[in-house]
Order: sequence, then structure tokens, then C-alpha cells
Amino acid sequence: MEANELRIGNIVETPRQPMFRIDLFDYVSKGIGKLGQIHSRETHPLTWYLQDIRPIKISRQILRLTDLDVINSTWFGKGDIRINISGQVEIKDTYIGQFDYLHQVQNLYFSLTGNELQVHL
Repeated sequence: MEANELRIGNIVETPRQPMFRIDLFDYVSKGIGKLGQIHSRETHPLTWYLQDIRPIKISRQILRLTDLDVINSTWFGKGDIRINISGQVEIKDTYIGQFDYLHQVQNLYFSLTGNELQVHL
């Protein structure tokens, strides 16, 4: 994964955590960055290097963890935005594109609505 694909609030997979929310970025050197998660102000952030993280594939299970409404057995949505369990996204019944990973859908949702797509870990 590349740093320019990610935003604060994205959910990714790490070697020890299947669902890791990105709370901070730290630039180390060219091509190397660290991601962090802060549990509270008193704790040291958990950190991972970019090469250690993996995207989370869209699935029914993953979409159920979001605040999207269940439309039917394969579609989820909110307002005019709909996504199916294979990652196909539509707005007002118009095909927008294929998004295979949760962070991509989070980024698209934020771009379209200005709101975070909540994922309940």
C-alpha cells in the first residue's frame, strides 16, 4: 500500500491486528512511513510501517461493521450511495466503479459526503 491511498480514520490489517484504525502518520524517509493508533493520551501509539499493513477486502461481514444500512442480501447503502458485497459502487443507480478494499470505500464516502464512514470495530 502507498501512503497516498490512506487517510486518518482508515481501517487496515496489520500482522497482529485484523482491523487497525489509523490515527496518525509519521514520515520516516523517502518511501517509508509509519502509521499509528492512539488508545488514549497516556499511552504510546502502536505503530506499523507501511510495508507491514494490508488492505481489508470488501465483504458482507466487513460492510455489516459499517454504519451503512442493509438494503438486501448483497447491497448496503446510505442516502444515494450503494455498495454491494463485491465492491461495486453506485450513486443514484449509476455505476461509479469497483472498489475492492475498505479504505477505498471509506475515502470515496468521505469525498462524496464530507462525513466519515464509521466502522464499528
